[in-house]
Amino acid sequence: MSQARAQLHGSRSLSRRAITAWAHAASALGRQALHPARVSGTLHTALSELRRVEIPTPSPLLAGRSLERRYESIEMPLEQFKAAGKSVGASVTSSYIAILLATYADYHRHRGVSHGTLSMAVPVDLRKNKGHTENNMVGVAFLAAPLTSKDLGTRIRTVHQFLRDSRSSGMVQVLPALADFLPLVPPPLLSAFVRRMSAAIDVVPSSMPGVLRPAYVAGAEIISCLAFGPRGNSGCISSLMSHDTTCTLNVHLDPAAVSDLPAFADLLLRNTQELLRLASS
Repeated sequence: MSQARAQLHGSRSLSRRAITAWAHAASALGRQALHPARVSGTLHTALSELRRVEIPTPSPLLAGRSLERRYESIEMPLEQFKAAGKSVGASVTSSYIAILLATYADYHRHRGVSHGTLSMAVPVDLRKNKGHTENNMVGVAFLAAPLTSKDLGTRIRTVHQFLRDSRSSGMVQVLPALADFLPLVPPPLLSAFVRRMSAAIDVVPSSMPGVLRPAYVAGAEIISCLAFGPRGNSGCISSLMSHDTTCTLNVHLDPAAVSDLPAFADLLLRNTQELLRLASS
């Protein structure tokens, strides 16, 4: 395990009983409904990895959940954002996730909490050849980030190494491998599992490319694109979306989890500005 991986490693908080129950149900239904010669190997491997999945311990400060919604968005120059990541040898995605981690660490200190971990479920692109058009193949890496103060450049490099290690991890490929078998799982069992798992996640970040050129609707130029994903039962879902020469960092927050929204928005802006300064340093 690399140093970066060790620093981001967390403990279990999701009930092993729920995971085992889902795994056993899928296994039993798979044996009954599908031809074992074709699926037994894939299913067995996926279920074996599923039992090893560790959901990071979420932050008690962010444990509140409600049906309320709050939105924040920050727009920045795309090339400057890319240059900031390149200045420390990392990707745009690593820089974006590092901003979120730094913001949540600062927010915890603002609320008087100086220790603990942030639970994050990071989508990971598993496609082998990204230059060709093909269906998405997305896994999930569970990241437990210590809520400690550190240099933003160091944080970006740590996240970048974690994401690189995750792509070769068998556990990241569990959900794609099980996708074909989900229709066989009883809906109440699947729903309970998903809700329990998502409740243990503080933040779900995602990123997507937009139109990398000027675009128009009925003759009017589109000047910016904002993307706010469904939060589910997590405390926050965030998205990074590019459009032409700009990109936006968008967060969909549960105010029961992040109760001091003005402070959080200010910290998010400060950390974004700090990242952009790396491009000129």
